[in-house]
Amino acid sequence: MLFSIFPLMAVDGDSAKSSIRVRDSLTEFSWEPSAGENQPSNVSIIGEWNWNTHSDLTFDANSGTWSTSISLQEGLYCYKFVIGENDYRFDNDNSYRGYCGNYENSIVRVDNTSKPVLSLDSFSINTSGLDATILYWAGTSQANPNTINATLMHDFSDIPITGIWDASNWKFSLDIENLADGKYTLRVNANDVNNAEAEELLLPFWIGEESDFIWDDALIYMVMTDRFVDGNSANNPVATSAAQGADWQGGDFAGVTQMIQSGYFNNLGVNALWLTPFNTAANGTGIAGDGQHEVSAYHGYWPIEPRGVDARLGTEAELEELISTAHEHGIRVMGDLVVNHVHEDHPYYSNNPDWFNQGCLCGTENCGWTEHRLDCLFRSYMPDINWKNRDASEQMIADGLWWLERFDLDGARIDAVKHVDDLAIYNFGTQVKERFETMGT
Repeated sequence: MLFSIFPLMAVDGDSAKSSIRVRDSLTEFSWEPSAGENQPSNVSIIGEWNWNTHSDLTFDANSGTWSTSISLQEGLYCYKFVIGENDYRFDNDNSYRGYCGNYENSIVRVDNTSKPVLSLDSFSINTSGLDATILYWAGTSQANPNTINATLMHDFSDIPITGIWDASNWKFSLDIENLADGKYTLRVNANDVNNAEAEELLLPFWIGEESDFIWDDALIYMVMTDRFVDGNSANNPVATSAAQGADWQGGDFAGVTQMIQSGYFNNLGVNALWLTPFNTAANGTGIAGDGQHEVSAYHGYWPIEPRGVDARLGTEAELEELISTAHEHGIRVMGDLVVNHVHEDHPYYSNNPDWFNQGCLCGTENCGWTEHRLDCLFRSYMPDINWKNRDASEQMIADGLWWLERFDLDGARIDAVKHVDDLAIYNFGTQVKERFETMGT
C-alpha cells in the first residue's frame, strides 16, 4: 500500500500550549422530553460504571435539555436515564443497545481519548472529483500532530494524494480532480508526536451518473453464486453425498464477473447485486428440514470461518475482480451476512460456547418459528448466536464491518433478520453509519 506522508510540525517542548483543538476527556449525556411531554422535576442517569449511584442532570431552560458529563475509561457501558423517581428510559438519541444481566439498556462506546481523532469538516463531490477538509483533534495528552497521510483507493489499489496542511487551524484540505466514473474511497490517517494514532477516516464516494444512486429505487438481482455460472472449472468442488439437486454445482465469482462483462445485468436495468454468502461454508452435508435428505452448504449459510472466502467460489482476488467489474459497470454489490447462527464446525462455537442459545429446534412441537424466533435452532448443527452476549454481538459486528471494508462492498443484507434481537440491526447499522457513511454516501 502506498502512502503520502507529510510531517506537520516538530515537538516544541510545550505542546499543550500550542494545541488548537483538543478532545474532551468527559463523556456527555443529554436528555429532553418528547414532543408534548412536560418537563420533569428531575432527571438522573445510572450506568454500568456504578449501578449504585444516580448522577443528576442539569437543566438548561434556554434549550429545554438536561445534561451531565462523566469521566469514563475506554470501554462499553450500559446506562439509562431515570425520569423522576423510577421511570427508566433508553436514550432516544442513541440507537446502540446492549444487555447488562437480563435488562436491555442504551450503550455508550467510549474510546481512548488520549489518542487524536480526525473528523470531516466539509466536502463536495462534482462530476470528476472531490473537495474535502479534515479537522485534526489532539488527544487529551494535547500532543501536537506529527504526520498525516491520504490515499485514494480505486479498484483495490491505493494512490497517494497530496493535501494542504493548515498549521494555524489544524486542517487538512484535499482537492482531487480528473477522476474517471466509478467508486473511490478516500483514506486519511494521522498520528501525534507521541506516536498515538487516530482511527483511520474512510470516505467512500462515487463519480459519475451512479453517484445519485438510491437504495430505495435500486433494481436488485440476487445471485446464488454456486447456481449461477461456472467461470472457472479449476475450483469446482468434489461431489458430496448430498441428494440430487442439493450439491455444489460449480458456479463461482469468475462466472458472475463474466456475466457482468457481457452486459447481462446492465441490459436488464440491474444496478445492484445481492450475492449469497461467500465466507467459507461447511464441508460435507447435513440433514435437510424434511429429516431425510442430505444437503450441502452450496448456499453459503452454514459458515465455518468468520473471515475466510470459500475456495469453492473462488479466491480473494477473484472476488475483488467481481466487485471492481461491477463498479466499472455502475453496479453496487451487497454482501449477505449470516448473523443468526454458525455451523457447528465454526471456531466461535467450539471456543465460546457461552455465545450461543440453548434452544429448541424451530418448527417442532412447542417451538414455533415465531414464538421462539430468537432462541430456536434452524437445525441441530446450526448453533444459534445469543446477541444478548456482548462479546458475541461485538464480534459479529466487527466481522461484518471487516467484510464491508476488505472487499469494498456497498451494502449488506442481514440474513434471518426476524430471528435476531432488534439490537443486532440497530448496533450494526450504527457502526456502519459511523464507519462508512461520514459523507452520507
